[in-house]
Formats: sequence, C-alpha cells, structure tokens
Amino acid sequence: MLFPILKNHRKNFAQPASGKLPLGMLAACLLALVSASPLFADGNVTYLTKVTAPDGAASDQFGYSVSQSGDVLAVGAYQSDPGGVSNAGAAYLYKLEQNGTATYLTKVTAPDGAAIDNFGMSVSQSGDFLAVGAYGSDPGGVYNAGAAYLYKLEQNGTATFLTKVTAPDGAASDSFGYSVSQSGDVLAVGAWGVSGAGAAYLYDLSDYSSGDGGYNSGDGGYGSGDGGYNSGD
Repeated sequence: MLFPILKNHRKNFAQPASGKLPLGMLAACLLALVSASPLFADGNVTYLTKVTAPDGAASDQFGYSVSQSGDVLAVGAYQSDPGGVSNAGAAYLYKLEQNGTATYLTKVTAPDGAAIDNFGMSVSQSGDFLAVGAYGSDPGGVYNAGAAYLYKLEQNGTATFLTKVTAPDGAASDSFGYSVSQSGDVLAVGAWGVSGAGAAYLYDLSDYSSGDGGYNSGDGGYGSGDGGYNSGD
C-alpha cells in the first residue's frame, strides 16, 4: 500500500537535495499506513449498548462527560440534583460486561456537594481511580474557584472518597476542575478561568496507589482479555 503511493506521487514532487521527504509526500505515506491498519480496515464500528442513568431526570445532562478504562465506564451528569440539591451534580459508574452490555455499579456524589457545584462536568477513570471535576465549587467560600474529587473504585463496585483537590492559588471564577485527566500516579486539572488565560495543575497520587486490588484489578470484565469484544477472540 505504501510503495504504490510513493510511486504515484513521485512526479508531483521535486527530488529534494537533502534527501528528505517533502511534507506532502510524508503526509500521503502516513495516510497510507493508517488506512492499512486493521482498525480502519472496513471503516466500521460495532454498536454495543446505550447507557442511561437509573434515576435520570430532565436536564441532568447525563453523558456530558465520559471516561472509560479497562472494564469500567464513568459518566458525568453535572446538572443532576442529588438529594434535591440543584445542579450539585453526580457521576455514574458501570461495568462493561463480556456480552457488550453495561451493568450499573454506583452513583458518586461529592461529600460536601452544594447547589451549582456542577460535580461531574469532567470525569477521568483510570485503573482503580476516579477523578471528578466540580468547576462551580466554592472552596473556602471563593466563588467558582472550583475543585476536583478523587475516589478509589473498590472490588465490590463502590467508590470510596479519598480527597478533595483544590488549586494552591485558587481565585474566584478560576473554574478549576472544568477538565480532569488521571493516569497512573498523576492527576491533571484544568482551570480555564485563571487570570483570563487559563492554567493546568498537576498532582502526585502516589500516596494513594496502594496496589491492594481495586475494582479494575482483573476480575473478568468487558476489556480484560477473558473473551470480551476487544480481547482478540
């Protein structure tokens, strides 16, 4: 696939003195390689299932944020009203089964959730951790400074609250927690309102990486290699 493209495009490019490929030819080569990948072989993906909240209500915005890793799917619903608290927000966890369905595990809310915190605006699930952003939180009474919450996913499918993360220099309308990303021992949190220009903050999670067998520890879910859709069977 690659060599015919090089041959067909040779007349369109002058031979560079440096011997390096022109950018156009390089782009064509990369496109050929991607097109030849098994992932794009027929251009199709297979529908598995539709996931909804077990207690969904109008304007919850379930699905505004999603994150999937291993056998677990996390879904944010930042306008959910847990306990009747308007727009406090929530996140939902599901196990991805071998047959392609999703089993509801638990609903996660902030231990100190307040109205319009928008917990669940962002979610990031990786390994045994779940990070949830709440950009409307007012830590220390600072309006919309924002916060992120960290949870451990237990083997029984529950989520244990670990800590609340805030910016060391948080100010009003920073919107810290508008985006979150967690992988390994590192948590990244976006705060687009900082000084009108925005910022991102990095945190070390190694103190919480106990390796004591959380939910995603290989107990046989959808992507675990035991015969699920993505296991190569």
